[in-house]
Amino acid sequence: MTKKVLYFGYGANKNPEMIAAIIGRKPCGFPAKLFNYGLFIQSWKDIPVKARKILRETSSFEEGFKSYCISPSKGKSTQGMVWTITRLERQLIGAWELHGVWYKPIVVDVTTLNGKIIKNVETEVIRSKEIKQFMLGNRYKAFPNDQRIMLMEARKTREEFLLNLEGS
Repeated sequence: MTKKVLYFGYGANKNPEMIAAIIGRKPCGFPAKLFNYGLFIQSWKDIPVKARKILRETSSFEEGFKSYCISPSKGKSTQGMVWTITRLERQLIGAWELHGVWYKPIVVDVTTLNGKIIKNVETEVIRSKEIKQFMLGNRYKAFPNDQRIMLMEARKTREEFLLNLEGS
């Protein structure tokens, strides 16, 4: 049996259509909050140079591109979805999020809307003092960019990742 992974998706990754574009199916999930992490918007200039180079070379994203990110912030919280996925699907999300280049995978505890704490949930974080645009509250639109383009790019990243996996 394949080991299941709990993944906290925030920003666009809380949207069922987006997570399906990344992993190739719509997983089961439930809403949750991540405490002591604030939700920020990262503008093009805030994205690490190496990640910007990859985005320019492999996608149709341009300088107006923005990305949600979370960063440790005492007293803040971020609303998202906990998705039940496979380890391979977690790798697909990692490829989409440019783990090791841009986002860093971490393990957190989240709280369901009825107050139950769920431990050992995976997500991504950015630790940067340069990000200054904090999102107030937990109601935010899932897509900070053109939704159609984000979904198209996510499907393309998934297909390329799986092709490379087959070729190795």
